[in-house]
Amino acid sequence: SLMFLGSCNLEKNPYDSVTPGDLEGDLESNIAYQLTGTYGRLKPWSEEIHRIGEYAGDNVNIRNTTTDAFFDYITYKHAEDNGRIYNFWNYSYKAIVQSNDILSLLSKETDPKWETPRGEAYFIRGLSYFYLTTVFGRPYYDSPETNLGVPINLAPSPTSMSEINAPNRSTVKECYAQAIRDLRMAEKLLKNGKSAAYATKA
Repeated sequence: SLMFLGSCNLEKNPYDSVTPGDLEGDLESNIAYQLTGTYGRLKPWSEEIHRIGEYAGDNVNIRNTTTDAFFDYITYKHAEDNGRIYNFWNYSYKAIVQSNDILSLLSKETDPKWETPRGEAYFIRGLSYFYLTTVFGRPYYDSPETNLGVPINLAPSPTSMSEINAPNRSTVKECYAQAIRDLRMAEKLLKNGKSAAYATKA
């Protein structure tokens, strides 16, 4: 007996994702998807910033031992291989780069309807730089001009390996200045508030 095998070119994308082709030419959908994705980065991010800030204080008490990486926060251990702190860093920069993408897409748009999404992107980026700097930098009162904070990246997503932007760490002072610039821009642009789940002028 003969057996025939055929192949087909079946391309399946994840159900909760869109392709660049889906967004081409439709700026409104593109910005809506990008903003939703950027806020989505803050969900796992927010859990970690809460743990980082609270667990090292006296508001949390662990009665037993645990193997969870958050125990490093409680015991003031600064481990390079802490998966939780890696996630905080990773989601922070994903939110920053996605905010950069939105700002890049809207850079030539003058219609006032784009002020709110632009303001949301500035808010998310400024918030991310503020918290990254408080976690990875020395306190501001301790030589902010010389102590290092985090890398400041204002470039959109690279389209090729040659476009990857990997800046060195900026000083704590430069990081705070960037966060303040972004948050002031957000305050200026956010006039029409959405629900409490989104960045608003308040």
